[in-house]
Order: sequence, then C-alpha cells, then structure tokens
Amino acid sequence: MAATFTFAAQHVLEDAGRAFRAVQRRHPDATADAAWVALEEIDHATLIELHAILLGSDRDEIAARLSGTSCIVNYHKDISGALCAAGHAVGLFLAYREAEDVAFVYGVALAMARRRTRLSPALKYFGIQQCVRAGIRDVRFQIMDGAMDTVAYVRRLHRPAKQRDRS
Repeated sequence: MAATFTFAAQHVLEDAGRAFRAVQRRHPDATADAAWVALEEIDHATLIELHAILLGSDRDEIAARLSGTSCIVNYHKDISGALCAAGHAVGLFLAYREAEDVAFVYGVALAMARRRTRLSPALKYFGIQQCVRAGIRDVRFQIMDGAMDTVAYVRRLHRPAKQRDRS
C-alpha cells in the first residue's frame, strides 16, 4: 500500500534547510565535502548502478529514464541529481514534473553505508533547493509501507512550525 502527499515546495525547503543547518552547526565536518551534482553532470553509468542498488529497476529502463527516452517516466534534469561525498556519488534525488510547477519525487536514497548519517538532510535540502530554483511550487511524495524514514519525514512536515522547531 502506498500513500501520496503534496506539500508546498518552499515549506519542504525550509524544513530541510533547518535540518541541514543544524547538522552543519553540530557536526561541521560531516557535510563539508557534500556537494550536489546535476543529472547531466554525472556519469550515467554511476547513476544507473546506484539506482539499481538503491531503488531497483531494470538497468535499461533506468538508462532510458535518465536520458529522457522512457515511455514510463523521465527524470527531469533540472530537479534531479546526486549527492557526492569524498568524490563519489552516495545519494540520489530523482524527480519529474507532473506539471510546470509540480514535481513528483520518485526517489530519495542514500547508499547503504551512508543511511541514517548526517548526509541525509543534505540530500533532501539540495534536492528540494533545486526544485524551488526550477520554479516548482508543490512537491509530491509517494510513501511505500515500510519506508519508515520517509514516513517520519512526512509526519514532521505535517506538524505545526512550533512543534517542528523543538525537534
């Protein structure tokens, strides 16, 4: 079973920014080498392998989604990319446009060794920041049962601002 949620992109950016800045303050070295790399600037073979490991799917279909030739879904180059740390792609933020100002976030995933680390807020922040820069007004997420990190994130986004600031 899956559920889909829609949030104002600016709201998500503010929340992700708070989390990212908190990590930077508490652990400045943790994200020092983290960098966003746009979809067209990274080797697609690396993205295909990371996608297959983290999110599944057939490698030929992933290649088609990255190149814009899939008949299922194509990741939009302005709102998708990778998080790199120490010179290696360690996370993916993949989204496509459902409308001119609406993005559907297909996947936000970190390499297994980087999950539940201080890079998670950086990945969300950089990805949503790209969406806002590209003119996205609303961001949609689909949450699958068992994706507890995403469920917790959506619950946090639903809380009133004063409660979020205390967490």
